[in-house]
Amino acid sequence: MTRLDRSWLPTIVVSALFIIVVAVMWEPLPAHFNEPAKPGQRVPAPPQSVSIDDLLAIRGFLLADDWPRLDSALVFNHDSARRDVHYETHYRALMDALDASDPALRPHVDAWVDHEPSSAVAHIARATYFDQLAQAARGTAYENETSRGQRLGMREWQELSRRDLETAKTLDADNVLVYWLELGLAFSGATIDRAALLKEGLAHSPGSLLLPVRRVLLLTPRWGGSVDEMQQYAREAGRARDINPRLATIQGFVNYDAARGLRESNQNDKAVAELTKALEYGEHFEFRHDRGTILYNQGKYEAALDDLDHALAERPGYLDALSLRSVVYEKLAATATGARRAELLSHANADVLNAVALDSTDKDVKWAMKRHGATRALASAAPSPPVSHVIDEAQFLDSYNAVRAEEQLGLIYTESGVDIRVIFAREIPGNLETFALARLRELGIGRDAEARGLLLVYDVAGRRMRMEVGRGLEGILPDGFVGYLMREQTAAFFASGNKALGLTSTLFVISNRLREAALNDRYDPARISYLKDSVRLAAGGGATTSASVGSDPAALATRALSSAALARFAPQPTVAAAHHRYLEALRDGFYQPDLPVYTAATAPVLRRFPITAPYASFILYSEYGHKYVIVERGDIAILYYTSTPFVSTHHFHRSQAGWQVDIAADVRNTREFIGGGYTWAMVPSGDEYARTFADQYVDVDGYLRPLRGDNRRLPNRR
Repeated sequence: MTRLDRSWLPTIVVSALFIIVVAVMWEPLPAHFNEPAKPGQRVPAPPQSVSIDDLLAIRGFLLADDWPRLDSALVFNHDSARRDVHYETHYRALMDALDASDPALRPHVDAWVDHEPSSAVAHIARATYFDQLAQAARGTAYENETSRGQRLGMREWQELSRRDLETAKTLDADNVLVYWLELGLAFSGATIDRAALLKEGLAHSPGSLLLPVRRVLLLTPRWGGSVDEMQQYAREAGRARDINPRLATIQGFVNYDAARGLRESNQNDKAVAELTKALEYGEHFEFRHDRGTILYNQGKYEAALDDLDHALAERPGYLDALSLRSVVYEKLAATATGARRAELLSHANADVLNAVALDSTDKDVKWAMKRHGATRALASAAPSPPVSHVIDEAQFLDSYNAVRAEEQLGLIYTESGVDIRVIFAREIPGNLETFALARLRELGIGRDAEARGLLLVYDVAGRRMRMEVGRGLEGILPDGFVGYLMREQTAAFFASGNKALGLTSTLFVISNRLREAALNDRYDPARISYLKDSVRLAAGGGATTSASVGSDPAALATRALSSAALARFAPQPTVAAAHHRYLEALRDGFYQPDLPVYTAATAPVLRRFPITAPYASFILYSEYGHKYVIVERGDIAILYYTSTPFVSTHHFHRSQAGWQVDIAADVRNTREFIGGGYTWAMVPSGDEYARTFADQYVDVDGYLRPLRGDNRRLPNRR
């Protein structure tokens, strides 16, 4: 699949919610990204490894005050950039999760720095946040239209940003974002020796593209420079193209700045021509965004969409582009009909939700929200989700996780037509089942979907939960199954303090049961027998369980491994044997992250997303008994299925002791989706597996899928 395929945009990347951004090992980029550019050669952007869901996961960690995960994710990306300068683009893109002016973030960034005072990335993150507040305080007017009060407000925030950057530099002088942010202070009039700062930064980050881009923009005529100075600096920066071929892009900023001047004088066709010339030097998200903006204003929506897709592939959290793309989708929907209109509106909705989750206070996001609200009526004739899937009367979820849950449920509806709602009630007196049934009828859940509806109610004060299942789903989601799921999955995560992951992972399991039913995958007695517990999959309209919210990690704890278990789950002589041991471990309750049959890199991944009994059952039922293909090459191998389209590729590594399951590689190279024609796809990370097995995958309707795998498309309402 190409990174610009738009069929993915309305989907939720579920694995990102399960901490995929915390990578566990570094791999170099493909070799051609380290080759010097030839004269006149257009240099592409590096492959995308940061998604919008990675940014939202980072934001979720911040709002949950989960400082270890924040540090792990950002330090990993910084270390990658330090080892290979091409990764600095990914590092900068990930920081967009913190590049917001929402006042509600202040307590969280302060708490992070207070708790981790020796963390350079914590200080850089807060400096990034303060920088955005400085820009918000100044506003967007020209200097002669900016009040003294606005300038004073800007300088106060800048001073706070500068202090954090000084601290960060003493903690980690090699961090490229320290110098990038310091150079940025010059845009607001701060007195800085720009040349000396650039030299210092490049001494620590040779071949950096971020720093020269900042420098060349400070040389534009509007910032006191000249075209001659820009061209001279572009030539100087280009001398380091043997380190980073993308430095050829710096020359394109001369055309980029010329295009801005032409736009201001309404010479838009000439501005487009200048931006096209800029792109001849190399891909850059700002070139694409500006050209896409002009094309949008000219009513050339398809061309604008292509440019915005490119911009967001490099910087998925660039709010200007994300907001504009949502409006472009709606413009295209205005002249579309039927399924195509529904698809475009779904794309628009996803972009707006993502932009709001990143920064609802941003002016471009507010503009997109207004346009989005004005065009919602377009969806009236198309299959559309209910107005609200999450009714949080108790403010049980924070705003970030409420938005993500709403999006996840909307896409389940888009995919399956099943109407799922969640109610968090402050207190429910009396019988919970009676309350749930009354709300089910009051809200009309499943009324337009042949009684294919489900209501999850959580009584916060009473610490109890009820899942009410509509008649049309009783054969798919029987009461024995939903009761087991609530007790062992939802309630377990609630008790551990991870409310959001308890909800999203529960919905993920339910979604996959619906998918199996969509392809007429009836219960296989052999698979039920293998699970040993038919209650997990029993046929039965609803179930109730107790569910306390706490902060006890023991709620998800696993038992210590005995010597017999260590021997049983040792590395295996074959890939097939290692896979079989993996399934046995899930079947028999060995959920420990450090089983010897797992690679060392797998353990941190499983610690961050503990396996529960329902999730293990879901994996087992999805995989056991299905046919698969194994491809071995040297000391690595992949396994993919040929009789089910729902299970993503497994990766294996051979150590001296034998074959091991590499779940860390699964996480790096695959993504699970909700809302599209396929439930997963390969997203190659550029690691050893991706390079070695590239010929084993093929583009199927925009998704990278196994060449000989089961590639049946999932029926859905889109």
